Amino acid sequence: MPERLFLIDSSSLLFRAYHAIPYLSNLKGLPTNALLGFTNMLLKILRVHKPDYVITVLDSRKPTFRDAIFAEYKANRPETPSDLIMQIPYMTKITEALGIGTIEKEGYEADDLIATIAERMKGSGIMVMVVTGDKDMMQIVSPQVNILDTMKDAVVAPVDVEERLGVPPERVADLLALAGDAIDNIPGIKGIGNKTAVKLIREYGSIEKILENVNNLNPERLRNLIGGSSEQLKLNKKLASLEKSVTIDFTFHKYRQQPYDRDKLRELFRELQFYRLLADIESGDAIETDFLFLENKDQVNKLIESIKGKDIGISISEDLSTLSVSAAPGQARAFAFSPESLNTIFQNASLAYFFDAKKWIKSLRKEQVKVPANAGDIRLLSYLLYPNFNDHEIDSIILRELGKNIPRSKKEGGPLFENSSSSSIMAESSLILEAGRKLYECIRSAEMESLYMNIELPISTVLAEMESRGIRVNRDLLLKIDSRLHAELEQNRLAIFELAGEEFNIDSPKQLQYVLFEKLKLPRKRRTKTGYSTDSEVLQELSGTYALPAKIIQYRTLSKLRSTYIQPLLKFINPVTGRIHPVFHQDVAATGRLSCSDPNLQNIPVRGEDGTGVRSAFIADNGMLLLSADYSQIELRLLAHFSRDENLIQKFRSGVDIHTATAARLSGIQEHEVSSEMRRRAKVINYGILYGMGPSGLSRELNIPYEEAESFINEYFLKYPTVREYLDSILDFARRHKHVKTLLGRIRHVPDILSPADHIRRSSERIAVNTVMQGSASDIVKMAMIKIFRRLSSEGVRAWLLLQVHDELLFEFDEKTADIVKLLVKEEMESAVSLGIPLIVGIGTGRNWGEAH
Repeated sequence: MPERLFLIDSSSLLFRAYHAIPYLSNLKGLPTNALLGFTNMLLKILRVHKPDYVITVLDSRKPTFRDAIFAEYKANRPETPSDLIMQIPYMTKITEALGIGTIEKEGYEADDLIATIAERMKGSGIMVMVVTGDKDMMQIVSPQVNILDTMKDAVVAPVDVEERLGVPPERVADLLALAGDAIDNIPGIKGIGNKTAVKLIREYGSIEKILENVNNLNPERLRNLIGGSSEQLKLNKKLASLEKSVTIDFTFHKYRQQPYDRDKLRELFRELQFYRLLADIESGDAIETDFLFLENKDQVNKLIESIKGKDIGISISEDLSTLSVSAAPGQARAFAFSPESLNTIFQNASLAYFFDAKKWIKSLRKEQVKVPANAGDIRLLSYLLYPNFNDHEIDSIILRELGKNIPRSKKEGGPLFENSSSSSIMAESSLILEAGRKLYECIRSAEMESLYMNIELPISTVLAEMESRGIRVNRDLLLKIDSRLHAELEQNRLAIFELAGEEFNIDSPKQLQYVLFEKLKLPRKRRTKTGYSTDSEVLQELSGTYALPAKIIQYRTLSKLRSTYIQPLLKFINPVTGRIHPVFHQDVAATGRLSCSDPNLQNIPVRGEDGTGVRSAFIADNGMLLLSADYSQIELRLLAHFSRDENLIQKFRSGVDIHTATAARLSGIQEHEVSSEMRRRAKVINYGILYGMGPSGLSRELNIPYEEAESFINEYFLKYPTVREYLDSILDFARRHKHVKTLLGRIRHVPDILSPADHIRRSSERIAVNTVMQGSASDIVKMAMIKIFRRLSSEGVRAWLLLQVHDELLFEFDEKTADIVKLLVKEEMESAVSLGIPLIVGIGTGRNWGEAH
């Protein structure tokens, strides 16, 4: 195989990547989506094709000779998006770090430079591969010059050009001259399409030959079109033809592919937060080690004595057979696990770093090992520092913070508690110590040490106990509900088929489009890429007039109830305990909220929302009751506290319903005159304002005209004037600091708050306000959970916290202690923090969740 030179049109690849990958940015607010796609494409080219020589070719940043001869050249192209422009400087940094040379020349496009280099390579015996997505590059394709289409992962040879375009490579410029090129704004000849252009070129060969034979063209219309456009055709061909003789200093030997500059790539990938790419370039064996397995008790005792007052890193194998301790980076000692040793280590160490406190607590509870207060869980530390990240697994943290991989054999898995060799466990403990120190210092600098120590670490213990306890479920009732839903679905399905006049797949948007809009000719509301929308908003609008859309809404509701709630619940009932043991996550929601999975019990509908009574299937043990404690309008109370708006504060202090009060103020009536519909609207406005809903959103939510929604919002801010000032102050703080803080100091970065792109900036503004409110409420709920947990434990009360559902806590307790538990829960929740207005908690009890809430 001959050696190969790859010529990469960087601008083409970057532009393609920009449109292929949704918006991304790093913590500094630098957009990175185009760079991520561009880098992935480059790495794939280097990995798969292993080129001998590589050059990235750049467009001139100044006007080219084509702009000089035709002012409208590329004039129809939209202005380069500002968030793409910001990524361009990094494109060259990445290519340099990958050992790739770059060529550019003022006044010329990348296409011309590529064509010139390809021309010079003739007779060299080297195969030229052009990496681009531009159609006009097909004119230089030859047996020695092929195009690599990265989007289709296909190589374009001369035969492929003719198959795709209808003309050979040497006639591509003629085709573009006749038919035009919308991308570059080459006008073509009006009235001549691609089919006619191909026919003319095949018959006559070139533009010049066509013009020579213009009088022989038929029909007359074509003769007139071509004859009257001879100068335009010549100009078009000049614009479409690539310049193959640009004066450039080029010696291809200088562009042999060089090894990656791994240090530069590490620096770039960490700055851009390309952590998966960072993992790919790491060898994972660069850790200098002083690892030793301790064989006897004396060695273990000496180790334990030596770590007094020191920071340490700890790792344990999943089967609890091996424990590793590291007191210095690159150094670790492993030995047979024993609860006594670990407890003593915890007591002796100044600060013990490990990974995943909740998992430790659950795994070690039978061993009588207690995770100490002076513990550094790198998972929680990472989450507090980078709440926007969606990956806080141990390998990712070590890679992100240290630029290293944890060395593992092929048989070993990824994170902690996987069955590992002692060498991997020792490496893990050493890297945990190194990363932990770095993360903890950042936590201190961000003034979140108290948040970590007083909320995030202790809530791990609470969650571990909640998961272990679980909640009892009435399986028979769930089966009855499932059976009833199945029957209703079948009846609904038959009714839909009768109304449609045929059977079809109701879950298929394509088939539903056909039935609604082609067969039944219902009004078409909103176009999509695949036809006309059949989403809930469209169906809701149509259901006021037509029966079938209403039935489809009902079908979707029933289907969702069954597939989202009932069936998953049945699947997760533990056959031994008869209870569901959900998993709670601290490191998922960027606002600080807890999330739940396996199954998600935070989305179980409240009474009356679903018609199934599914909450009634969650029951207490014999002799026990369930207690639901729910904060009343906690986020609106926080708004009143933060904004210090006297009108809001007065309403909350007087104990009136805030939605009724808002409705009365907006309408200029007395509170007793407010109707249920007026209160509903006021509730939407209260929460909509809180989370940045504008007139458009409010208009959709309330199904009212835009002008009316705008009037509601303006009136709201007139009645509660300091609320607007406060919300503006959140945004002002976010713009100055690129982050926001919750009541208890939780930080969330909003790097795109100053983005020039409106939709990105507005999204960041909503995130900023939402985080302050929802994050502060979440911190209060967590604080209450910790305080209640500790009191129940210390006072020996037979009551257990089972679930947390946003502002609601669900407990199971001995019915003999009902009065004690009600008082204790209400007392601790309402005093979790001190605000300028009272926190109010509603309490309900019952044999099942439905009765309690």
